[in-house]
Amino acid sequence: MNRKTLAVLVAPLWVPLGFAPYATLYVFQFSAMAQEWVAVTTVMSVALAYAGMLLVGVPVFVALGRLGMASLWTAILLGIAVTVGGWLLVSASLGPGFSDDPDFAALTFAGAPILLGLFAMLGALVGLTAWAIGRPWN
Repeated sequence: MNRKTLAVLVAPLWVPLGFAPYATLYVFQFSAMAQEWVAVTTVMSVALAYAGMLLVGVPVFVALGRLGMASLWTAILLGIAVTVGGWLLVSASLGPGFSDDPDFAALTFAGAPILLGLFAMLGALVGLTAWAIGRPWN
């Protein structure tokens, strides 16, 4: 297995590793089916992290590498952009129809700045890990 393949397999794992504890402690804390919801959102975060990495992260970073612009900082910024963009896309598409409970909607929107920061941090870790394992990306 080469370094780039290893980077693509390992780096996205930061997203479920960071999101599952948040979902356990804050999002589904008072839900009757908390364990099931945490499992579902963790599996979704794994799928979305790998989709973001394969569909956006790798092609953009390879193109930047060919242009000589692939650096640690571009990897971190790309990771942040992909994870925050993915979170916004999923929130916009699933958020309104996800729950009829107004308390759930209020909790979701009240936690938006925290989630934005969490996903920005996780994206930075994904970008940093992918760059550190898989470099050079040309």
